[in-house]
Amino acid sequence: MQSRKKLYKISILFLSFFITFSINTFNLVEANAQAKLTSLTFYQNGDSIHEGQAPTVAITESNQVIVLSQENNQIYYAFGVIDESRNSISWKSKHARLGEGENPSITLTNDGYVVATYSKSGELYARTASIHATYLNWSRSERNYGSGENPSVAFTGANNYELMFLYEKDNGYLGQAFAQYRGNGSIYYVSNPIWPQLKGSSPDLTMTSDGLALFSGSRNFRGPTRQYAFGQVDGDSISVTQISDEDSHFFKPQSSIVIKDNGLFIEFFQNRNNMDYLEYKIGQLSGSSIQWLNTGGNNLMKKGVQPDVAINNQYVIQVHKYFSSDNIRYNLYQLNQ
Repeated sequence: MQSRKKLYKISILFLSFFITFSINTFNLVEANAQAKLTSLTFYQNGDSIHEGQAPTVAITESNQVIVLSQENNQIYYAFGVIDESRNSISWKSKHARLGEGENPSITLTNDGYVVATYSKSGELYARTASIHATYLNWSRSERNYGSGENPSVAFTGANNYELMFLYEKDNGYLGQAFAQYRGNGSIYYVSNPIWPQLKGSSPDLTMTSDGLALFSGSRNFRGPTRQYAFGQVDGDSISVTQISDEDSHFFKPQSSIVIKDNGLFIEFFQNRNNMDYLEYKIGQLSGSSIQWLNTGGNNLMKKGVQPDVAINNQYVIQVHKYFSSDNIRYNLYQLNQ
C-alpha cells in the first residue's frame, strides 16, 4: 500500500513538472514568435547618398524613394528606385539643389504627388513636386503657411490630398496647420486651428491611410525624453489623445516614427548609452496607450545621428547622418510580421 501511495505521489510530481514544462515551453515559443513578428531583417546598411544634415525620406508602394537634406542653409534631394533583385537603391539623381531652407520634411502619395516642407528665418514653407520615371518635377513657387521651426508633414489619407503640418512654435508648444494639395502643383491653405496645449520640440508626424495620426516630440522632463500623442483627423481638425511616455527611461533626443495601417509602428532613435549609435523599437497602439513589442537591447544599429524612417508594404527605409561627418546614408530592412 505504501509503495502504491509513493508511486502515486511520484506520478503527480511528474505530471506537475510536465505541465509546467509544457506551459513554459509554449510561452517561450509564443515569445519567440512574437519577437519574430516584431523585428527587422537587414538588407542594406550604410550606403552613402550625398553630403548633408537633417535628412528626411519617403517611399511609394512602387519602391520610389525621395531623400531631402540640408547643407549650408540649402535643401538638396536625391531620387531613386529600389532594385528588388539586389535590395538596394538605384539612384536617378543625387545632391540636386531644391532651394533655400532648413530642417526639411517630406510626404507623398502613391500616385506620384510630393509635398516638402521646411523653415527659413522662422517662417514655414511648403513646395510640391510630381514623380516621373527618372526625375522629379518641382513647382517653381513655395507656399508660406505660418511661423515656426522644425516642421513635419503628412497626407491625411490614401484617397485625398489634404495635408497636416506639425511644427515648433516660439513659445515652446507645438503648432499645427491643415492645407490641401491641388493637382496643378499649388497648396491651398485651409486653416491653422487652435492646437491642444502640448509642449515639445522636434515633432515627428506619421499617418495611416485612414487619417489616424501618431506624433511624438522631445520634452525635457527629468532629462530629454519623448512624448507621444495620436488622434483621428476629420477635415481640418483633429481630436488628440496624449499618451504618457511609458518609455521615458530611453534617452531619445533625436527620433523618427512611422506607422502602418494596423497601428504597428517603428521608432528609430539615438542610443542613450552611446549617442553615436542608432536603435529601433517597435510598438502597437492599444487603446490610449502604447504596447512596446520590441524593447531594444539587440536592436542596436550602426553609427549615426538624426534618423528618419519611412515604410511601404515591402520595405522599411531609414536615413541618417553619419556620426562623424556630414554624410547622409541609408539602411534598408524588411519588417517581419
